[in-house]
Amino acid sequence: MKKRLLFLIVSFLLIPNIIFADMITFDKEKVELLENDTQSIKIIYDGEEEISEGSFTIYSLSDDISISSIKGDTGVTLTINNSNVSFETTKPLKKGDTISTISLTSNNLKESSNVTISKIKLGNEEEDNKIIPCNLINEKKEVLLSSITSDILNIEFDSNTYEYNFTVGNDIEVLDLKATSDNSNDIITISDQNLKVGTNNIIIKVEDTSGNSKEYKINVFREKEKLNTSTDKVEIKENKTNYYIIIVASILFIVGDLIYLKIRKNK
Repeated sequence: MKKRLLFLIVSFLLIPNIIFADMITFDKEKVELLENDTQSIKIIYDGEEEISEGSFTIYSLSDDISISSIKGDTGVTLTINNSNVSFETTKPLKKGDTISTISLTSNNLKESSNVTISKIKLGNEEEDNKIIPCNLINEKKEVLLSSITSDILNIEFDSNTYEYNFTVGNDIEVLDLKATSDNSNDIITISDQNLKVGTNNIIIKVEDTSGNSKEYKINVFREKEKLNTSTDKVEIKENKTNYYIIIVASILFIVGDLIYLKIRKNK
């Protein structure tokens, strides 16, 4: 009886997580705005089932923040009527697909505020209201890496230097670049580190939770394979030796012939 009761309690606690699971998320936690500024945020579908249509209402809680534009992602057609937005797709949206991009503009913003998305309907499912925090900032903090390291390249890193150039031998086929940021929430991505013969451009990108980013470029020139010329040198050396022997032998032959002729003449 106790086991059955415990099972019912656990099941009851799990039900809200199943029913009220988020079906939309955003590509950043908040939007950071200067007093007169425009920034964008993406609405991303996060449901498990594929959908081809939906709708929502979006509005600002402050006159100091206006919704300057709403654009559908590729394959998403929006119909906008004041604050009401509906959409249809040419192919079903899957988990992780972008629905739309919203641009928010601050009009002499003096304090932080929010933008609300309500009446959310995705396919046959309804979603709770979503809040987009809009924070007023005095200046935008630059997103920078704190280090780029490698056991192959000798990198003299400076966070304000965004491009580096190196040359490596033909035996180096792949690099081992690593990068860090002072903020553990920053996302760092490094492009393909496999090297082809010739010029290679590797991009290291750091992006914060507000969507601000910076790219560092590592240019690496991989040399061609060097031919083994030691055998050729030996052959050349041997050819020169043979040449000298022939010359000396020829001289000795001529000298010997002259001596022979002189002896015959004296007789």
